Amino acid sequence: MSEKKKQGELREVTEELIGMQGNKIFNTLKGMTLQPGLVAEYYLKGGRDRFLSPVVYFFALLTLQFLIASLTGFLDRLTEYQMENIATAFGDDDNLSAEQVELMVDQFSGFVLFFMSEIGQKLVILPIGLFFAWLIYRKLRSGIKPHIWIALYAFGHISLITILVSLLWNVGLSLEAVNYSTMVLSVCYWIYATGRFYKLSVAKAIWIGLLYYVVYLVFFALVGGAFGAYIGFQVASMQ
Repeated sequence: MSEKKKQGELREVTEELIGMQGNKIFNTLKGMTLQPGLVAEYYLKGGRDRFLSPVVYFFALLTLQFLIASLTGFLDRLTEYQMENIATAFGDDDNLSAEQVELMVDQFSGFVLFFMSEIGQKLVILPIGLFFAWLIYRKLRSGIKPHIWIALYAFGHISLITILVSLLWNVGLSLEAVNYSTMVLSVCYWIYATGRFYKLSVAKAIWIGLLYYVVYLVFFALVGGAFGAYIGFQVASMQ
């Protein structure tokens, strides 16, 4: 009887924990869709019973994004698409031989694919994204934590948006349309989430949100350009 009682209690506790986590998942998904500012503010004030932590939310959805993209074949097609674009960009230069083009494409592809990978997203893209969030929004709230929390929550939800849009590729939407739609929806959601959290007017939320993305994209364009120039010098020195 004692053994059965213990097993019953263990089952009850397990079901309770699963139920609590299930509620947290649902509450966080719903909250980040309808009231993102409330979710981040609640967690920032010490609330831990209603929502998943921003760290868990981001990493769980990012992992799910790459898992689904891999299983559906979307990740392979996206990789192939990026490789084609890189090969076209370098191949248009008449001053380069076929061997030089092949070498530059190989090296630059490795650079791009690392940033596109799950590890690259976690180790490089995330820290840079968080830094720019603090840099752009730092005058709106003091401290670092508010900017980190809302950014992690928003990045996590953007991963969810990416998952949902990428599934349209499997029903016939072109890769270009998927990429464009994902970018537009991601920017719109970032503006919406940060606007709610920082309590900004619509115009100010749009202005600062677009500034964030412009700074972010310009930074990576400069990084890519610098790496491309480095590869070019390497190839030139081999002549």
